[in-house]
Amino acid sequence: MADNIKVLVDEETQAINYRKKWPIVMLICLMISVPVIVYLSSKASYSMRQSSRIFDEQAEDLNYEKRKTDGLLQQLLPVDIIAKLKSGEQPSPRL
Repeated sequence: MADNIKVLVDEETQAINYRKKWPIVMLICLMISVPVIVYLSSKASYSMRQSSRIFDEQAEDLNYEKRKTDGLLQQLLPVDIIAKLKSGEQPSPRL
């Protein structure tokens, strides 16, 4: 009977020791993964800000070129023909 009790106590002690390891393992995993996640988030955020800045610069350049093109068109063609061309219509020829 004493041997059975000793075996049961040993088994329970091993089970308790096994259960005590899981919180430590989880804590170690968190300590390793959180800085990695923070670093990757930071890099992604920086990359998105850079892409946004480049997009804004390209949009500004495109708007400048559009204004320049519109100015040249207004110097070459009448306003009503420009409006038709912009709307996709074919202007009728004039003499």
